[in-house]
Parts: sequence; structure tokens; C-alpha cells
Amino acid sequence: MDSKPKLYLAIVCVICLTAGILAVYLLCYSYSEYTWLEAEDADIVTPDFEIAKDPLASGGEYLWIPEGTGGDPGKGVAVSTIRINTSGDYVIWGRAIAPSVDDNSFFVQMDEGFEAIWAISLSDNWHWDAVNHLGSGEGSYPESDPLIFSLSAGEHTLRIKQCEDGAKLDKLLITNDKSYVPANIVGSISGTVITANETGIAYATVTLATLPGDEILSITADSNGNFAFKGIPPGYYNLTASNTGFWTDSDPVTVKADEVTIADVMLCKKCDLNAGGGSTGRCCG
Repeated sequence: MDSKPKLYLAIVCVICLTAGILAVYLLCYSYSEYTWLEAEDADIVTPDFEIAKDPLASGGEYLWIPEGTGGDPGKGVAVSTIRINTSGDYVIWGRAIAPSVDDNSFFVQMDEGFEAIWAISLSDNWHWDAVNHLGSGEGSYPESDPLIFSLSAGEHTLRIKQCEDGAKLDKLLITNDKSYVPANIVGSISGTVITANETGIAYATVTLATLPGDEILSITADSNGNFAFKGIPPGYYNLTASNTGFWTDSDPVTVKADEVTIADVMLCKKCDLNAGGGSTGRCCG
């Protein structure tokens, strides 16, 4: 009996099985889109929006309405063109800082659609928040969190508009993967400013800087010398402590994601030269 028909049948079966597996894979995985935008790289940015620097921001810069500018709804606009490959429902995430209820909103508009009022969750640190609409709960555009944007394949125009001053915007994500939540990949630093005999130094000034020397944050330790920096991206930094009557000291520190780095800083007390205690370089405890 000729074995060729069986061979051909086997080949056809393999091809069909492979095509079926590929179809299922494409159906499940190929339609997720993730479009990332740096807020400060918008195609058009008009006043009162300004670009400012922050070593903790993605790319070192962010977009904001400076504190004290005052509310002038819709005056400042940041316009970005995005391209969508797959028609469907999308959500928008923003990496932002919103220090208070008076400084936590932008208007968001896609194409010529309605202007959503994005009320950003409050935080003094950079964090991801889904664009929502602070609606009245009535009418054509009720309150929605997250806000769903129905987009066709092709180019669309995203506008971030001025609402309140003080809010900061670093980065944007437009995605049809509604289960995806961008990770806030950060760590923290905790420690104590101490003397040579491990006594806490009250109210010492502690400064965190990048290795190139760009200052990130400067805080005051508590009455026991304790301090903490939160929401710090992983990386290598310099930690500097100072206080009246002590020699300033700097130590390198490494921050890892989702970890608390313990970093105590020891300061040497300056000697009292009038009491015959030695040279300016001597550590007296």
C-alpha cells in the first residue's frame, strides 16, 4: 500500500495543529498594546505648563503647573500624538505627584471628546494613577475610575490640560490591557545620625544626592537622630549628614527595589580648641 497519502495526511494534521496553536496564541497575547510617553516630550506644550527637573522623575524631567500660578482651567495644554494598532477599549495611566486636594487634577481629552477631570490620588512621591473622571454621577459623563477610552486603529490626539496648579506629571501609559498596573519600583532608606559612641544626634541635616552630585532631597533628623527617605528609585546615591559642632560626613548608599536600606551616618564632634583639646581634624566623640 502506498504510504504517501498517510504521510500527506500527517503533514496536513501537523500544519493545522500548528496553525490552531498560533491562532490561539495571537488571540490571547498579540493584541495587548503599551504606549509609553514622557510627559515633557509632548509635541506641543503651552503656558502655564512648564518643564522642571527632578532626578527621581523618568528621564530627570517632568511637566507641571508651578505652585502659585493659580487656577486657569484649560489655559496650558500638552498635546501628544499617539498611534493605536488595535481598535478597542483603552485606559491611561500617569506617573504623578499630587500633594493635596487643591493640587491634584488635570483635564484629559482624547481627540475632540469631552474633557475628563482627572483627580489624582494624593501623594508627595511619584506614583502611578489611572486617569479617571471626577463626574457628578449624573448625565452623559458620570464618575468613572478608571476612565475607558474607545479608540479606533490609527492616530489620536491626547491633550493634558491645566486644571489646578501644583500637580506634577512625569510619564504616561496608554494600554488596552486593563488588568495591567504599572509598577512603582522604588525602595527606601532608613537610618540614624550618630556620634562615635553611637548616641543619636538630634536635628541633623541629612541630604540624599545622586553620584554625579545632584541633590534629590534634604531633610532634618528627629530628636533622636532618626531619618528616612521613601519612594527612591533603585540606584547608587550619596548620603550626607551635617550638624553644628560636627564634621560633615558622606557615605555611599545603594537602594534596591522593594527594600529598606539601613544606612547610619557617624559624625565626629569638633574639638574645642579653646579648651586645649587638639587640632581641627581631631574627632572628640
